Amino acid sequence: MGQAVGLDVTAEYLCRDRGEVSTAWLKADPASIIAGRPIRVPGSHAGQSNYPGLFWSSTMDAHLCYESLLELDWLWLADFDKHVTAIASQPLWIHGHIDGKARRHAPDFLLNSSKHWYVVVDVKPAVAADRPEVREVFRWTASLCAARGWGYEVWTGADAQMLRNIRFLGSARRSELVHDSAVAAVLACFEPGMTIEAVTRSAAGFGRPATQAAVLHLLWRQILQTDLDVPLSAGSVLDIGMGAAHVEH
Repeated sequence: MGQAVGLDVTAEYLCRDRGEVSTAWLKADPASIIAGRPIRVPGSHAGQSNYPGLFWSSTMDAHLCYESLLELDWLWLADFDKHVTAIASQPLWIHGHIDGKARRHAPDFLLNSSKHWYVVVDVKPAVAADRPEVREVFRWTASLCAARGWGYEVWTGADAQMLRNIRFLGSARRSELVHDSAVAAVLACFEPGMTIEAVTRSAAGFGRPATQAAVLHLLWRQILQTDLDVPLSAGSVLDIGMGAAHVEH
């Protein structure tokens, strides 16, 4: 069934070197889509109910557009996810038919993941995602992704406390704004089970702001980890994170 659906569907996207591309869904090149430009840029006007904007992604070292604050929340989580290696926003138009009716759909994001290869993501509030006409489009998109061996996700939100913590860690995500020597000092004195306050005090030779920024940066890179389901504080207990395996010794 997926093959038949795929043959009926067209993908449109913007390559950086070739410009606009229109091709059969089954022939669309995901690497070119991610490396390309948004197929549409969300508009902004007085009185609109949504809040579009630009998000600087440390994963892409570039700005990505978003159409709503919910999409912005998703971008924070994707940028923090160490399995995500590339992200594209408003990546393409999909043209086809559902039950004989012409349809087109622009998914919100396309990402490349070391866990799931390529994943198409639609972001929608839970109430809106449950509407029959929206579910129909999502089922169609899911079947198209399955035909390519891609993942598909409908994202409706995440825990508010975790999002607050990740946004706070994001204040120190840019390596060029964190002192390498402070990072090295934190790693040199760190032992699993220490609190943020204990590590900050133990990293001698640096002012408190520089040391705190180094700890937050290491948490963002997941070289260190702590429980992000509860509010971050000076008493948050630290452990070795999954990103530590990629640290050069």
